[in-house]
Amino acid sequence: MSACPYVERTFQILGKKWSAIIIHYVYGCDDHQTNFTDIKHNITNITPRALSLRLSELIDYNILVHDTYQGLPTYRLTRQGIELAEAFTPIQKWGTRYLKEAN
Repeated sequence: MSACPYVERTFQILGKKWSAIIIHYVYGCDDHQTNFTDIKHNITNITPRALSLRLSELIDYNILVHDTYQGLPTYRLTRQGIELAEAFTPIQKWGTRYLKEAN
Protein backbone atom coordinates (compact mmCIF):
# COMPACT_ATOMS: atom_id res chain seq x y z
CA MET A 1 0.00 0.00 0.00
CA SER A 2 1.35 3.40 -0.87
CA ALA A 3 0.82 6.60 1.07
CA CYS A 4 -2.12 8.78 0.10
CA PRO A 5 -0.73 11.60 -2.04
CA TYR A 6 -3.12 14.10 -0.42
CA VAL A 7 -2.00 13.24 3.10
CA GLU A 8 1.61 13.32 1.95
CA ARG A 9 1.23 16.76 0.33
CA THR A 10 -0.66 18.14 3.33
CA PHE A 11 2.09 17.07 5.68
CA GLN A 12 4.72 18.53 3.37
CA ILE A 13 3.04 21.88 3.98
CA LEU A 14 2.40 21.39 7.69
CA GLY A 15 5.75 19.73 8.29
CA LYS A 16 7.64 22.94 7.65
CA LYS A 17 8.67 24.47 10.94
CA TRP A 18 6.13 26.99 12.24
CA SER A 19 3.49 26.49 9.52
CA ALA A 20 0.95 24.61 11.65
CA ILE A 21 1.58 26.87 14.64
CA ILE A 22 0.97 29.99 12.52
CA ILE A 23 -2.25 28.53 11.10
CA HIS A 24 -3.46 27.54 14.55
CA TYR A 25 -2.61 30.96 15.99
CA VAL A 26 -4.35 32.95 13.23
CA TYR A 27 -7.40 30.69 13.52
CA GLY A 28 -7.72 31.67 17.17
CA CYS A 29 -7.64 35.39 16.41
CA ASP A 30 -10.75 37.55 15.93
CA ASP A 31 -12.14 37.00 12.43
CA HIS A 32 -9.22 34.58 11.84
CA GLN A 33 -6.92 37.49 11.05
CA THR A 34 -4.03 39.29 12.67
CA ASN A 35 -0.89 41.20 11.80
CA PHE A 36 2.79 40.32 11.54
CA THR A 37 3.68 41.96 14.86
CA ASP A 38 1.02 40.06 16.80
CA ILE A 39 2.11 36.76 15.30
CA LYS A 40 5.76 37.51 16.08
CA HIS A 41 4.90 38.54 19.63
CA ASN A 42 2.75 35.49 20.38
CA ILE A 43 4.75 32.73 18.73
CA THR A 44 7.91 32.64 20.78
CA ASN A 45 11.29 31.91 19.24
CA ILE A 46 10.26 32.50 15.62
CA THR A 47 12.55 34.92 13.85
CA PRO A 48 11.12 37.70 11.69
CA ARG A 49 12.78 36.13 8.65
CA ALA A 50 11.29 32.69 9.33
CA LEU A 51 7.87 34.22 9.96
CA SER A 52 8.00 36.22 6.74
CA LEU A 53 9.02 33.14 4.75
CA ARG A 54 6.27 30.95 6.24
CA LEU A 55 3.61 33.63 5.73
CA SER A 56 4.61 33.92 2.07
CA GLU A 57 4.45 30.15 1.63
CA LEU A 58 1.04 29.93 3.29
CA ILE A 59 -0.19 32.67 0.95
CA ASP A 60 1.16 30.68 -2.02
CA TYR A 61 -0.77 27.61 -0.78
CA ASN A 62 -3.95 29.74 -0.52
CA ILE A 63 -4.14 29.13 3.22
CA LEU A 64 -3.61 32.80 4.12
CA VAL A 65 -4.28 36.03 2.30
CA HIS A 66 -2.40 39.28 2.89
CA ASP A 67 -5.07 41.90 3.35
CA THR A 68 -5.72 45.34 4.76
CA TYR A 69 -8.08 45.79 7.68
CA GLN A 70 -8.92 49.28 8.92
CA GLY A 71 -5.90 50.56 7.02
CA LEU A 72 -3.47 48.07 8.58
CA PRO A 73 -1.80 45.15 6.78
CA THR A 74 -3.09 41.83 8.09
CA TYR A 75 -2.96 38.13 7.42
CA ARG A 76 -6.31 36.34 7.22
CA LEU A 77 -7.14 32.67 6.81
CA THR A 78 -8.92 31.79 3.60
CA ARG A 79 -11.90 29.41 3.65
CA GLN A 80 -9.40 26.68 2.78
CA GLY A 81 -7.18 27.78 5.69
CA ILE A 82 -10.09 27.78 8.11
CA GLU A 83 -11.02 24.23 7.10
CA LEU A 84 -7.42 23.13 7.61
CA ALA A 85 -7.27 24.82 11.02
CA GLU A 86 -10.52 23.10 12.03
CA ALA A 87 -8.88 19.77 11.22
CA PHE A 88 -6.40 20.49 14.05
CA THR A 89 -9.14 20.07 16.69
CA PRO A 90 -8.88 16.26 16.94
CA ILE A 91 -5.08 16.55 16.98
CA GLN A 92 -5.27 19.09 19.79
CA LYS A 93 -7.63 16.81 21.75
CA TRP A 94 -5.31 13.86 21.23
CA GLY A 95 -2.31 15.90 22.38
CA THR A 96 -4.17 17.19 25.42
CA ARG A 97 -5.11 13.68 26.41
CA TYR A 98 -1.95 11.70 25.68
CA LEU A 99 0.91 14.15 25.82
CA LYS A 100 -0.25 15.50 29.16
CA GLU A 101 -0.24 11.95 30.54
CA ALA A 102 3.28 11.38 29.22
CA ASN A 103 4.73 14.29 31.22
